[in-house]
Order: sequence, then structure tokens, then C-alpha cells
Amino acid sequence: PAAADGSLDHSGAVLTRVDLCRQRATGSAKARAAYLRAASCAVYRGKSGDSRPGSVTWGSRRNLLIKMYDKAAELRAHMPRPGLLKDPTLENRRRHSAILEAIKYRNALADWCDDVGLVRQEVQLGRQALRQMCLRELGDWNDYRAAEIAAEKVDAMKIGCTADLGDSLQAFLDAGFTKRKAATLSGVVSSWYMGQDV
Repeated sequence: PAAADGSLDHSGAVLTRVDLCRQRATGSAKARAAYLRAASCAVYRGKSGDSRPGSVTWGSRRNLLIKMYDKAAELRAHMPRPGLLKDPTLENRRRHSAILEAIKYRNALADWCDDVGLVRQEVQLGRQALRQMCLRELGDWNDYRAAEIAAEKVDAMKIGCTADLGDSLQAFLDAGFTKRKAATLSGVVSSWYMGQDV
């Protein structure tokens, strides 16, 4: 129910988890792999991410969890299974046909995600984070606030940058490269960290 000022009245329900997400099209499956590789080097709150094939996570479910993953692989991993059609009744044939259509649609969607190199970025706010941010009731939320939190948490990681990146030029100079060659190689390192295909 809405109050006179347009905000939602307290319903008694308490939020225990909120998932916010953004999609990032990297351009291709190859660029997506490079982006996730660069993301695995990012540090959030002083900790490196937990890197697995096609995904990287930081944090904890109870407080704040940030995930980045290959959306095409995730769609394929959770594909519905048609099973065997043991009972040939009309209802079962319709259900079987609907499952086959869903599989066809999800395969096409996964192919599209591969074509654009889609990376899904999720921010899961658990009980502790919601309590700390005073966002435990539905009336505390709006689309602007959700987008702001998602952007703030993901952008804080500065994907593609690490504290050691500035030292690459000096490392090349110390290894005996000329200034010009060291600057060129340092640029390549920067591009790799930014997720570009080098």
C-alpha cells in the first residue's frame, strides 16, 4: 500500500537478499575471455577474486557477493532436459513440445550471448549488507538506488587495473629494454589488463 507521499508503507516483510545485475557486451567470445581474465586480477576490499573457468567471484553470500561470469556458458549449463516421452497422451506431447521449444530458444540465446561476448555482472546484497545500508524494506528501494549500488560496487574494482600496473614500465627498463621499447611493452601490458585481445 502507498502512503500519501507516494512511498510504500511498511508491509512487515524484511528483505534478506537482493540481487542486482548488469550485462556487459565485450564484442566477442574471445574478448569475453580476455575481460574475465582481467577481472580475475582485480582486487576488491583488499582480496583477489575466486577465479573458476568462465567466472570470478568476490566476497560472501551473507554480506556482499560480486560475480562476473560467461552468460552463454551459464545458459547452456542450466538447459532444460526433455526426458523420455513415456506417456503419449496429448497433454504430455504438448509439454514435451514446449520443453523442446524452450531448449531451441535458450540455445539461440546462448549463441547470441557468445556472438556479443556477454558477461553478466551480479551484486548480491545479503542480510548484513542490507542492514548496513538500511535497505531491508521494499519501500527503501527504487530503480535509481539499485542501479547506483550495482555501478558503485562493480566499478570500485577498476577491472583492468592493479597496483602493480604502474611498475611494468620500470620492470622493462630494469630488464635492459630501451625507453621506447619499454614504453611499447608497458602499453601492451596495459591493454591486456584492460581485457583487450593482444
